[in-house]
Amino acid sequence: MGWFHSRFPLILLNKEEKKAYRALIDSDLVISKGGSYLLANSWKDLPQILMVMLPLMIASIMKKRTLLLGVSIGPASSKISSLFLRFCLSFVDQIVLREEYAVKTCKRLKIPEEKLTLLPDMALFSVACETNQPDKPELLNNLSSPVIGVTVRRWPFDDVGNRAEREPKYFESVATALKTFQNSTNGTVLFIPQVIGPNEEGSDLGGIQKVMEHLGKNPNFITLPRDLSVNQLRAIYAHLDLLVGTRLHSCLMGFGTPTTMIGYQGDKSIGSAKLLGCSDRFVHINEITAESLLHAIQKTWNERESIKQDAKKRLKAFQKEFYSHLPAILSIEDFPIKTFEAIPDSGKKLILQQNIKKKKNRSSLLRITATLLLLMTTIYAFRWLQLRKGIEQAFVQQNSYHMGTVDGKLAGYYLEPPLDEQDIGETGIWKLSDDTRVDQHPDLQATLALQHFSYWKQPGNTEKKDIARATFFELSENIQKMFVQKTAQDGRTFSVVEYHFGNIWYPHLKTPWRSSLAQGRCLSVLARHYQEKPDPELLKLIRSIIVSYEVPVEEDGVKSVLDGYWFYEEVAQQPATHILNGHIIAFWGLYDVYRVTGDKKAFNLFQKGMDAVLNNLNNYDTFPWSTYDFGPHIWAGTAGPKYQLMHANQMKILFEMTKQPEFLKYARQWEDELSNWTNQISYLFSRDYYRVTRKVKTICLY
Repeated sequence: MGWFHSRFPLILLNKEEKKAYRALIDSDLVISKGGSYLLANSWKDLPQILMVMLPLMIASIMKKRTLLLGVSIGPASSKISSLFLRFCLSFVDQIVLREEYAVKTCKRLKIPEEKLTLLPDMALFSVACETNQPDKPELLNNLSSPVIGVTVRRWPFDDVGNRAEREPKYFESVATALKTFQNSTNGTVLFIPQVIGPNEEGSDLGGIQKVMEHLGKNPNFITLPRDLSVNQLRAIYAHLDLLVGTRLHSCLMGFGTPTTMIGYQGDKSIGSAKLLGCSDRFVHINEITAESLLHAIQKTWNERESIKQDAKKRLKAFQKEFYSHLPAILSIEDFPIKTFEAIPDSGKKLILQQNIKKKKNRSSLLRITATLLLLMTTIYAFRWLQLRKGIEQAFVQQNSYHMGTVDGKLAGYYLEPPLDEQDIGETGIWKLSDDTRVDQHPDLQATLALQHFSYWKQPGNTEKKDIARATFFELSENIQKMFVQKTAQDGRTFSVVEYHFGNIWYPHLKTPWRSSLAQGRCLSVLARHYQEKPDPELLKLIRSIIVSYEVPVEEDGVKSVLDGYWFYEEVAQQPATHILNGHIIAFWGLYDVYRVTGDKKAFNLFQKGMDAVLNNLNNYDTFPWSTYDFGPHIWAGTAGPKYQLMHANQMKILFEMTKQPEFLKYARQWEDELSNWTNQISYLFSRDYYRVTRKVKTICLY
């Protein structure tokens, strides 16, 4: 394999992508993860197809053996997407499908039959080949029987549209059916968070909360902890009396437990229901009603004993299939046989065929060039779609900006719109955060505190104000405990909050590290606390924090110098990164302190920070985009849509503070540029321009 197609693509990739590419170079066999799902119903499915298939396509060009393992394919109703899918699948040596529907789809796509193998979902492998039943978890003890486990997820209803109407109906139907069944059995309903990330949309916690809102307070409806391991989930599913599963893999992991399935996403769930033998206890999410779901649950409960017996027979069949086919598929001669004495003759023959198989030559220049062009085109097309979505989300999320005063007093916060009532739980929202380091994350805690304060002070709110107020003071007091005292070289003492975990964008950053953004956001919290409850000790801490703005980064402060002006570093390290939004938030905290206490030092430091922005705006404007920072990392340079809009709104607020026309000029320019599609395309290329030109020496070393 030549340098051109083994090393040249590295120029287009970021640091993490380079690691994956090198892994392909060093591999002999490349296997896709189980559970992949390939649709071809419209052109919108092209990015998903390429996301799954691209690593295998690149590996094939490198003359590696490739395997698509445990995949669902179909439906495929779009000609363009179907042709593209067929082209991508032509790079794969073997395709292991998990449903009969997928086999039929592949045959319609004219995929050679010798490439296809039908095998139960790989999630069933651990269930079918497990020798011992997992022990009953303690959390299931002392619960009223029967114990009914439930997994629910949020669903966009993209295939049928009208999510705003269908999703609430789905949650209400689940809640009504469960409540009716629980009343008839006096059992316990456990909501199990099968998936808790990577964001609010993908987490089951939001779906569980929506269902619980319909159920109200009831001790028989319990939400389990969110940090359950795979083994813990498996043990819970195995000891339930009944499972109502929306998450497909909860049904697979709990196979053997009487199950009612709520299916979604094309043929995948329908095929899995047939595989697991519960097609007659299946309700599709697009057609769900409380009556249809309750009927399926009741049928599962009435037939639970026969279901368990059928599951045992199916598990034996699954086990035989796994041991028959997996060794051949993976070309492993010494596969661990625990149940059967030997692989069937057909399996041995297939192993022999796979081991002597020669990889055909796919490294023609034409094929390599075509694939690289496809790679580059798709990368930019996919990035552009992501960019458009990111811009839309940024405008939605940052639609409320104000100076944060009510009757001359500090109230809301500059870039943090107040919480909605449904976001505030019985004890606030901060304990429900998905961030596992929330208790050690000063900026996150400060942001949540300011949002609760804003809700508390917002005119017109009546519900949960007491909760928001209590949560604000609880978070403020917790933030105060996070500050540590430092001593500068000139003997002055000052206070800083520290991060004791790393930052993925700055891998060379040593812990603990400091941040002017965290200092500023915490000052904004403490200023509001002091406004409501004046306290000499709190004022002493505030003044100690202010001193950190005068202390250089090298002495554990947050100050650096940019073209002769004082700059407050969001990532307080050397070399300085000069992150614009973090610097502005840092001196806004000083301004809040000045407005509450009249502290002249706070105002002077605020003015120094303002001067740094005003005299460097031309350096942060690359036209048509703003610059995020000047740091040494590979993403330095062009700001993403979220930060472009943040910069624009920060300029608006600075204009309100100072009436400097320069701020208003850049506010309008940066905001207008977000909606221009030619500027959006230039943004994509400018990111790679920075990546290539500023990292030429590093890239050459690869």
